Amino acid sequence: MAKWRPNQKQWLVIWPAVLIGGLSLLAGMVLVGIAVLLIGAGLVWRFDSRGRRPENIVVKSATCKHCGQVGEPHWAKCPRCGAEDWKAH
Repeated sequence: MAKWRPNQKQWLVIWPAVLIGGLSLLAGMVLVGIAVLLIGAGLVWRFDSRGRRPENIVVKSATCKHCGQVGEPHWAKCPRCGAEDWKAH
């Protein structure tokens, strides 16, 4: 069985939820404390990335018209020959 480790977004929810919910429970505000902890648990579950398919990001590339070096269309100049014109794919 795999060990569960929270990601960065989950940690950003866990700490405030535990602190605010725990302090509310200690102060006698039981309903507020439980509500904060339940909302925090829901957000931690929502931010879980396991089982979710990765996004298909289209990577666009370009080639230099002079030397054929593969690069990215937003580069100002070709790193090999210094030309400034790219042929986008």
